[in-house]
Amino acid sequence: MRAKIIIASAALVAAGLAVACILAGLVLRAGGSQAIMLTDGLTLDGAVCAEKGLMDQVTVFHSPECPACRLTLPQLQEAEAETGYRFEYIDIDAGRERLSELGMMPVFIPTYIIRCSVHVGYATKDQIKALILG
Repeated sequence: MRAKIIIASAALVAAGLAVACILAGLVLRAGGSQAIMLTDGLTLDGAVCAEKGLMDQVTVFHSPECPACRLTLPQLQEAEAETGYRFEYIDIDAGRERLSELGMMPVFIPTYIIRCSVHVGYATKDQIKALILG
């Protein structure tokens, strides 16, 4: 019984941790314009995706300090191995230059862009694969 409670608690914590990983106070400017703020459910314009090279890959924004990221990254890596799809992992702390190049900033992490659609928070390998293979 205790193991079931721990597993259920971990799932609830994982679901809510994306909210706890807010990137407060970070303002990113790219080319003199405001960065695109990536929020869950946002669909990026196809021309923007093509210009930024995001059409044929999954772009993942994460941080080593983010508990939800630590739970989600193995799921993403398994989906990557099983689908053969190309993934780009961007550490928001170490990859500021890449963030600037993209002109994008996730509001919460983990955030991942699949087929120009923005998704935020914990997801299982099967959920990620379904989004990729859609």
